[in-house]
Amino acid sequence: MTLRANVVMQFSATETASEGLVAASRSTAIDYSHVITDGTEAGQAQVLWTSSRTVDDTGETLNARALPDTRSGASATVDISATKVLVIRNTSDVQTLKIQTAAPSVWLPFPATVALAIPPGGVYAVSARDAAGYAHGATAEASIEAADANDDCTYEILVIGEGSVS
Repeated sequence: MTLRANVVMQFSATETASEGLVAASRSTAIDYSHVITDGTEAGQAQVLWTSSRTVDDTGETLNARALPDTRSGASATVDISATKVLVIRNTSDVQTLKIQTAAPSVWLPFPATVALAIPPGGVYAVSARDAAGYAHGATAEASIEAADANDDCTYEILVIGEGSVS
């Protein structure tokens, strides 16, 4: 198994204001891209895990060291020891997705006291080009839940990182 990924994010915005007879315009563009090849060095990774999921307000716990998957029709476990790319997209129209970790980890590379709230239709993405990525210990658990008890929340998740599949 070898991995190759092309990470591309592009943002473009234009703001126009009319001030009397003069119109002022300001444009901003941010482009980010890099190619990930197979390996453990900077700009490299070994495994990919993706899933479309549904959670309610009781939530679920995902452990990056033991992600359930199906490979070639058989059950498998993906063990990600360091994340190079993480994308979480809330596909719900009405529900906020809430993510909390016990410690800084693959899921949220900031203090555990902070909960990430992804609003309906929102996206959270983080990318590390260095060799270390977002490394973590034997467990890397995240509590993922719908913020409101009235509706389930659907989301998509993609993780590219160092690790193995068994």
